[in-house]
Amino acid sequence: MAETPSLPADCQLLALDVGAKRIGVARASAGARLVEPLQIIAADGSEFDRLVELFAAYEPAALIVGLPFDAAGEEGRQAAAVKQWVKIMVETTGFDGAVIYQDETLSSRAAKDLAVSGPVDDLAAAVILEDYLDLWE
Repeated sequence: MAETPSLPADCQLLALDVGAKRIGVARASAGARLVEPLQIIAADGSEFDRLVELFAAYEPAALIVGLPFDAAGEEGRQAAAVKQWVKIMVETTGFDGAVIYQDETLSSRAAKDLAVSGPVDDLAAAVILEDYLDLWE
């Protein structure tokens, strides 16, 4: 599922857990492999402006985007919606780095296991990013 483009070992990565109401964001330096949940952005029409700010602050070489699969393990309507959102986000924000899709199966459940209470979207993004980094150790 995930591909590994040629990325510098010290590059910054941002992960996105895209949902209908919220977008979870996490970051890591590819070389250090320390994942940090960053924030939860409301999907209220202003999310692209906030992402532009994050892109300027962290200068990510790549976005690792969680891709949901249906019960049969196939890309379904949710995956298509995420890919469409990413396409619009790239066009709107001008993001010119790599976009890498990562299986997000069970990321929200794992994030809930880590959280005390409240939304877990940023933790889910962190789990997605950790899963991606674990593939290349």
